[in-house]
Order: sequence, then structure tokens, then C-alpha cells
Amino acid sequence: MSELSKGGATTSDLHRDRIPILAMQSIQIPKPKDWQTFQRNCVTLFALVLNDPLLMQEYGRSGENQGGIDLLGRRNSNPNHYVGIQCRLITKAMSKETVLSDCRKALRLPFNLREIVFATSLPDSVSLTKLAYTIEQILRREGRQVSVAILGWNSLENLIARHQQAFDVFMPIPGAKTSSIADERLQAAIAQMEASQSKMNDILEELTAQASRETSIPFETVQKVFADSGFVANTPVEAIAAVSNLLKQIAELRQDRSRNTDGDGNADSLAQASLKAGDLEGYVANLSESLAQEQNAHKEIVAGQFQLIMKLAKAKRVQSKFDEAIQLLQQGIALFSSRDDHPSESYTARWQIAETKYEKGRRYKDIGTLQESLALLDDLENDTYARTLDFLRSRIIVNRFEIKKQILFKQYRYDDLHTIISDLEPAVTLALAGFNEDLFQVRTKVWDGVFTAGSWTDDVKVLLTALRLANTIHTGQGNPIRRKRSERSRENPTTFSRFVLTSSRLILNLLALYRADQTRFEPYMHRALALASSLQRRVCVFGTPRLEIGSIKVWARALDVCATCSRQLEWARFALDLLVRYEPEKRDEEYLAGVPSLEMIKARINLHFWHKLSSTKQLEEIAKFEEMYNSADAEQDPLELADILELCGDSYRNAAILDGKPCFNDASTAYLRALVLLQPAYEVSPIFLGRMVRRINNKALTLPPSAYLTESDAI
Repeated sequence: MSELSKGGATTSDLHRDRIPILAMQSIQIPKPKDWQTFQRNCVTLFALVLNDPLLMQEYGRSGENQGGIDLLGRRNSNPNHYVGIQCRLITKAMSKETVLSDCRKALRLPFNLREIVFATSLPDSVSLTKLAYTIEQILRREGRQVSVAILGWNSLENLIARHQQAFDVFMPIPGAKTSSIADERLQAAIAQMEASQSKMNDILEELTAQASRETSIPFETVQKVFADSGFVANTPVEAIAAVSNLLKQIAELRQDRSRNTDGDGNADSLAQASLKAGDLEGYVANLSESLAQEQNAHKEIVAGQFQLIMKLAKAKRVQSKFDEAIQLLQQGIALFSSRDDHPSESYTARWQIAETKYEKGRRYKDIGTLQESLALLDDLENDTYARTLDFLRSRIIVNRFEIKKQILFKQYRYDDLHTIISDLEPAVTLALAGFNEDLFQVRTKVWDGVFTAGSWTDDVKVLLTALRLANTIHTGQGNPIRRKRSERSRENPTTFSRFVLTSSRLILNLLALYRADQTRFEPYMHRALALASSLQRRVCVFGTPRLEIGSIKVWARALDVCATCSRQLEWARFALDLLVRYEPEKRDEEYLAGVPSLEMIKARINLHFWHKLSSTKQLEEIAKFEEMYNSADAEQDPLELADILELCGDSYRNAAILDGKPCFNDASTAYLRALVLLQPAYEVSPIFLGRMVRRINNKALTLPPSAYLTESDAI
């Protein structure tokens, strides 16, 4: 009978199913006596640790070539994240050469391992940690994106203690009594739960009746709402939670009597169902019906109408029905025209009109509409409501800069972009100082403006200012501490999605500085790649469905630039895998509006690395990706389209030179089309576009003379 390492009680005195985690952590777990037992036990342990109960298994059998691993599994059952584990029941330390050799063998296996773990019976030590770090760095310098960990017995004991099933396997208790005490406690718990359940049923019934009386809604309807909400009370703690949730539901029903939950489902509910199904037309139709019902049944309740108007206007903007969206927003302003006590609603609607006009002007290249949006922003800035609100002033400054930039671009005046960069300085000062509220979106919008200006002009000074902002946003400086534990948790989807977004923007900023001056900012590239590697591991663990589409877009862009700067194709493969598999839990207007952008990013990455990524090398793929990009946004900037045509030309040229494909003429056509597109802008802004035009010309000159085409041939 073994003694506990602390306290003096014996393990046989404890019932296996009732040992708390703290008690298990205080028990000294004996090492297995033979390697076969150790390996079998590790299957159970790592199936729990990696959350892969189905496919965690021993890899091969004794005598076979196992490629340096004993166990094979997947992190969170992710088919793209395999983990190889080697079990070592040893007493002498492993040499660097042995570990490195085993890792290289494992990486030659066809599973594309993301992690290699050595589970050993050695005591934990600093030397083990340093050895794992050294091996991982060597492998990364060889282009292997893999994590290496060496776990000593103390680390394994901690993992075992966290999982009851693993504890049972590693810590057998011969002859332990497992019935009498457990049965008595179980019966007592069941009796207590039954009594609590009976009492809770009475309370829930009374609360349901109260809700029915106070909201003038039939008792059966309220009862169905609560039942559908899944309020179950099996324990006293769950019972308290159920009561709390019901009280909250009652309060909501008191505040909004206009919602009719009569069992058939209202138009607003149908609208949400349409949105989740990706049916934007159905969503708009049901929202319109819901707004009409609200206006007819409760004309005097303007708050509910205003919220529906804002939702409907946003959906109309996604559909590019800008004039209809503006009409709706004007209705929203009219609702509060005589209400001086609600300035924020009217201001919000006016702001949305300015945003809608900006989107309309940008899409249809209408400078007059963009100038109208600019005038509306001036009125909003002079409004008394905005004068004391720094965050609104910052948003206005950044939006004004964005509109001026679009006007310059529509006029092909790229050389004049530096003349409006100084307009951002007040917003930068406010963003670095921080506001009184945690306005994440405002700070990131300021960064977007500064970073765009710096990256378009390769202005190092502006890019360094953007880097200060990116660091401020990423580290959360100037933001108040969130009060709710769930909001502080890294597992919170919103918190993690923002972390991915800020990390990706920081990576883009670092790499933009590297591209502007490679000699001076080479350490920035290494820092960006290290940050990207760390973020990649966290995204694989957390998963992508709960990430917002905005975070996915910026993360994919960052991976594309990482692949370009480091010349490591794995980043591009990961980006494409990310975009192909992305399926969000929450579908809303933002997601539906952002899908075309994802298609554009996907097409760009495929074209950029086509010769290395394509497995078939079919020339039709190039044309398909170009068409995918064109169809995603018919009103894209000519510079962006010229950039895509240049990538098409590069792909055709590589196929001709490296694979002997007959496509020199296709390459020449793509380059010439790009030059034709750039010609009007080049005449106005020769400084800004000179580098791009010279680059495309030089590529075209590398083609055989027989491939040269005239402008009329290309058109």
C-alpha cells in the first residue's frame, strides 16, 4: 500500500471516482515498470490531453520502422494538425543528436506533423526545456514549421492528475472498495436533487405565471418560450441559474411588449433564420415585413422601429441598394426629429448616411457622391453632440482622410497622397492617448488610415507611426480593464478574434517596414515570422469557426505577405487551407458582405504561388483564378486589377520557362493588358507608378520576340 506524498492518507482510503484534482496532484504516481505498459498508458493520457479519443493510437508495432514516433494523434481531432509522440522509459538523458535524428525521421512521415512530443520518465529540468527549444529552432531554420516538446515525469504527473481516466490507468489500486461509500453518497445526492427539482418546478411555474400576467401574453406561450430556452434545473446551482435567467427574460418581456411570441414565429425571427441560412434576399424581405408590422401595430414605440430601420439599411448597403438605404435612414432621423432627449439616434442615422454615400461613390467611382459624403462629415464634426466626444472626432478625421484618398485615386493622383497624410495627425494623437471607453474599432480605423498611407508611399516615418499604433492596440494600452471574467478570458471568441486581428495587423506593419528598407528592418521580418508562427499554433488549437470574417481576411493577407517575404511556401498553403475551411458559427451581414473579399484573397494567393502550389499545372487554372478575382468585385481599383494581371503573366511565364508549356503569348497578353490599364494613371502619377510600370516592362522583355504583341492585339 503506497503512502501519499503529502498528508499521510493512503490511496486505498480514497474512492477512485471521488478523488478531487487537488488530491490527485498531491499523489506521487509511480513510474511503470516496463516500456510496453508506459506506452499503452500514454495512449490513454494523450487521447485526453489532445482531445482525440478516436484516432489516438500506437503507431505500428515492435520491430516495424515507426519513423521516430510511438503514438500518433490529432490536436482537437483536427485532420490538419497531427501530433507525433515518442514514449521513453529511460534513466539517462537523451543527446541532442538522438532527438534531432528522431524528429527528422518523424517529419519524413506522410502526416505533415505540427507537433512532436517526447514523453519521458526523466525528472523535469532546465536542460530538457533548452534541448527542446534548440531542436525546434534548428528544424525551423530548415523550413520545418513544427513545435517540439520534451516532457519529464513531473510534467506527465501534472497532466495525469488533470484527467481522471488517465489517473485510473497510471495509478491502479488493487482491492480498493468502490461501492459502499460511493453508493451512499450517490443516493444522498439523488435524493437532494429530487427534492430540489420538485421545489424548482414550483418556482418556475410561478415565475411563468408572473411573466404571463405582467406582459399580457398567454400563459402557454410564455411557458413554451421558457421551455424552448432550455432552462433545466438538475442541481441547486443550475436551479439558481435557471431562476436568474427567467427573471432576466421577464424583464425583457416587460420592456418590449411589442414582440408577439404567439407560437407561429414573427417576421423578425424569420429574418434571423434567413440570415443564418445565407439568404440575404429572404433576410431583407422578412425585415421589411417586420418593420411594417411594427409601424402598424405600435406606431408610438419608435425605439423598436429605429432598430429595425438600421438593420434593414445595413442589409440594403450589402446589396448595393444605396439609395434605398439612404431613404430608410432618413425615416430613422424623422422618428426623432422632435425628440431633443435622444440626440444619439439621429446622429447615428446621419453618420450611416455619410457612410452609405461613401460606399456608393467608391463603388461607382462617383466623385460628386464622395464629396457629398465629405460635406456630411463636416456637418457631423460641427454638431454639438460630437464636440466633447474624442472617439467621434477621431472617426470623422479618419473617414475624411479615406474619402479624400478615394477622390485622389479616382483622379489617378497617386503622387499627391502625401499631401493629405498630415490630416491624420490629430486622430493618431487621440488614439495613442486613449479614450474614456474601450473603442477598439476606432483605434483600428485610425491604424488602417495611417498604415495605408505609409504602405502606398513606402514612407518609413509614417509606417513607424503606424507601428506604434499597432503595438498600442495589440497590447491593449489605454483600454479599461473589462469587468466580466468571460470578457477577460482568452477563450472568449470576441477576445480571441480581436487578438488574431491585432496580431495580423502588427505582422503586416512589421513586414511593410521590411519591404520598404530590407537592410535596416531585417530584424522586423524575423519578429513578424515568429509572431505568425505563434499565432498559427493558437488558431489551430482554438479553431476558426468562432473567428469574425474581418479577422480571417487580415490574417490571410498577413500569411500571404509572410510567404512572399520569407519565401516559405508553407505560409501560403496554410492561408489557402484557412480560407477553404472557414465556416463561421455566426452568419450576419458582415459575413455576407465579406465573402467576395475572401474570394479575392484566395484567388490572389493561388495566382501568386500558382507554379509552386498547383499539382496539375493546367493553364486553365490561371484563367479561372483571374475570373474569380474579377467576379468578386467588378469595381476594383485599376491598380489592383493590373497587379492581378501581372501575377497571371508571371504564372504563364513560369509555366512556359520551367514546364515547357506553350504560353509565352498568354504571358505577353497579360503583361500588356496590365500596362494598358496603368497608362491613364501613369500619365498623371509617373512617380508613384513608375516602379510598377518598369517592373512589368522588364518582365515582358524577358519573353521571346515571337511573343511580343501590340496594344491592339491585347485589346
